[in-house]
Amino acid sequence: PNPGIKDGRFRYVVGKVVNHVYFDRFILATIFVNIVVMATDHHNADQLWVDLSYKVDTACSIIFILEAAAKLTAWKTTYFRDPWNRFDFILAVFALFAVILQGIFSSDAAGTSAVKIVRIFRTVRLLRLSKGLRILLETLWYSLPYLSNIFLFLGMIFFIYSTLGVSLFKGRRGEFLTYHTNFDNFFSALHVLFRTSTGEDWNGIMHDLKTTDPDCVSDCGPAPWVAPIYFISFLLIAAQVMLNLFIAIILDNFSTTVQIERSKISLKDLNNFVHNWSFFDSEATLIMPTMQLPNLLTRLGPPLGVSSQFTRLELLQQIGMFRIPEHGGIVHFVEVLIPLARRSFGIQLSEEEVLVQEQGWREYFPGICDLPVLKYRRRRVTVDQFFAASYIAAAHRRLKA
Repeated sequence: PNPGIKDGRFRYVVGKVVNHVYFDRFILATIFVNIVVMATDHHNADQLWVDLSYKVDTACSIIFILEAAAKLTAWKTTYFRDPWNRFDFILAVFALFAVILQGIFSSDAAGTSAVKIVRIFRTVRLLRLSKGLRILLETLWYSLPYLSNIFLFLGMIFFIYSTLGVSLFKGRRGEFLTYHTNFDNFFSALHVLFRTSTGEDWNGIMHDLKTTDPDCVSDCGPAPWVAPIYFISFLLIAAQVMLNLFIAIILDNFSTTVQIERSKISLKDLNNFVHNWSFFDSEATLIMPTMQLPNLLTRLGPPLGVSSQFTRLELLQQIGMFRIPEHGGIVHFVEVLIPLARRSFGIQLSEEEVLVQEQGWREYFPGICDLPVLKYRRRRVTVDQFFAASYIAAAHRRLKA
């Protein structure tokens, strides 16, 4: 959210600063400097370098603390609604603790060293500022529901083969089958199979299990051909098929994420909508005055908004195509965004389909149900009808004056 001038001159100025592109670039440069300093830390460093790195690290920590304080000043409690802001705030709190502890104790004290380890997580902030890294992160996030099913199936495979391994190979020893690597119990077998799935010495373990004692009379274990079938089938299922299935799911979701980025409405356009909405809804209540909707649309521009060159009639006609519900002088965030996106994608819906879609919005956003519903001839009033009535009423008042 971007505070308006009515929220206070100081908040307004601070909000303009923290929302500026050069502010983000400055923070990005600070993160890079901090990363370079952490990467150059080494054993037996001379005192001059230790003092210099300490001062640079302290300066970076102060900058991150001031950044969090500035955003808190500008956005107040809405600052914590963004998960990235909550992550930045936690890092800023740890940085403040580190600065205080280093001021009280020496920089090499055990407590300060433990707190300073948190500096490593500052590199994660690069994900927020890099589009390519953000796409990769979103791909992994969208893949989790599908990967969880694969993990369950993989766990079942490990369970079956571990139980089977204990039944077949318990008590066996060899060059690679040792006290720590064996099939004597379920957990030891699970450890061997996990090690096998990484490709470490699985052929040596298999060879030990193939070898039989020529003097053995009874209870000599399975035939030599059992071990190759056991290990090769496990590797084909767990290490090859399942691994390729993992890759296929991630690539498919990566392709979907890239298509979203390249579609008519990208994530950048959606973020731009949120940013411009905040100018008219600084408290993030998800509602704004209906009279400000034309200003929002012209600020957005295509593809979600309209051209600033539109006349009043053209703007009213365009708003009529959106069919945005009106609630007695206010409109809701969701009921504005989705019709704009629907129009941008060229999706045409009947009146019945629109009503069904709006009912779905009320289920996901119960706050819409608390807004007043205006109806004319048993049909809900839309924003274009609100403006038409306002213009007619204004013209009537001018004629009466």
